[in-house]
Amino acid sequence: YYALKNLLKRSPQCKLIIYPYEEKGIERAYLFACKERGIRTIGYTPHPQYRSAVSLRDNLSLQSPKPSRYAVCGSAYVDYFVSWGKKDRNIISVWGSEKSYRYSPETRRINQSHLKILLLISHPNELKVFYSWLRAEERLLRSITYNVRVYKGVYNEEFEKVLTQLNNEFDCIKESNDEFENDLQQCDLAVFCATSAGPLTVNRGYLAMYVDLNDFLEINPCFDDLDEMLPCRSSEEFANRLDEIRKMNTDSIEELYNKQLLLTERIFSPIQTNILKAELLC
Repeated sequence: YYALKNLLKRSPQCKLIIYPYEEKGIERAYLFACKERGIRTIGYTPHPQYRSAVSLRDNLSLQSPKPSRYAVCGSAYVDYFVSWGKKDRNIISVWGSEKSYRYSPETRRINQSHLKILLLISHPNELKVFYSWLRAEERLLRSITYNVRVYKGVYNEEFEKVLTQLNNEFDCIKESNDEFENDLQQCDLAVFCATSAGPLTVNRGYLAMYVDLNDFLEINPCFDDLDEMLPCRSSEEFANRLDEIRKMNTDSIEELYNKQLLLTERIFSPIQTNILKAELLC
């Protein structure tokens, strides 16, 4: 608060502050400092959130400061912020995201005789649930290789512990240590739970599949619009879905991919240049 307040005093030309909107304590310090000097604020949300982030939901009984406007990465966020977040639709704009860029105009061909799956994991508990699925459903071990890509920012020791158990028990598990793009090129499709990297793979030309590996709070990056992401909520459902993919012809895969692409475009919309100009230069 005091740091920004002093900076604003020395920068009288500043008329607008843009910051990542997540309802963290430091954001309120920004807003109090800006409000005192009458400076406009825009909170931009660059990636999907979920209902577990209850602080994003407006509560009229609380007096916490709010930005002048909200900007979001995709059109799906507007309905989410209005219906669940209790925010005013008139002060929400879709700015879009660079993540909307389509890297490939074609759908990745799938080796249906031996599936290579990029498993995108963001929390250690997801990996633990996946471990239990492999032990419960033998079909998940047949003619499949899983390349496990974990989020390195949290609980690295816990990840390593579970990965060691998986590698000791199953020969179909590989741990990724490569770049995201290189991992994708080695696989046929992607499987995800809470991470927004799941929808991103669709823009790279890959089918994606949502697996509910949550052990407590349900989280997904699709605002619960999961039908086109082949949702699986048990080991049996996951095995059945993989069997379905093995039997799909090229036209069916292309049709499913196009539906996933439409959903992904609502999560990460194209950059809206005209809206950005209007709101930043006004």
